[in-house]
Amino acid sequence: MIAPALFLADEARPYCWLMEISGRKLGVHLRDGWCMLVHDQAHLINSESMCVHLLPVLELDVQDFLEFLAGVELRFPDYAASVRRFPAKSLLKHALGTSVGGYWPTKALAWLEDDPTMQQSVKAELEALARNKAMPQEARQRGRRMMRSLCAISV
Repeated sequence: MIAPALFLADEARPYCWLMEISGRKLGVHLRDGWCMLVHDQAHLINSESMCVHLLPVLELDVQDFLEFLAGVELRFPDYAASVRRFPAKSLLKHALGTSVGGYWPTKALAWLEDDPTMQQSVKAELEALARNKAMPQEARQRGRRMMRSLCAISV
């Protein structure tokens, strides 16, 4: 899979295409939220299973991605509400809970590193990852560290 390429948004009402991922465009619809353009047909990303199309976004640095989205909101204010509804929680749950290898979970853990609120929201997936012997040891250990820090915060 080719890493996503961010580009200055391409507005084609009612869509605003934000990046390209392996020849497909990822963007937002004015009202309906996030979507992917595949073979000239837009598909809504409206379920956790549809987040499979978003996995390459995890290859981006989370801060760079959030700054990019903030810039899109400023440049295209009509789309701001849709941009803010990026399904980060569903994406992270999908990456942590359905991946058979360690690549996507490791990328998801990097996104979670400094975000205790999001860690809390995917706590069940972190617990499962930490117990999954098929995951790389380093990923399991990072998951356990996040779980311990969540427990320390809630005490």
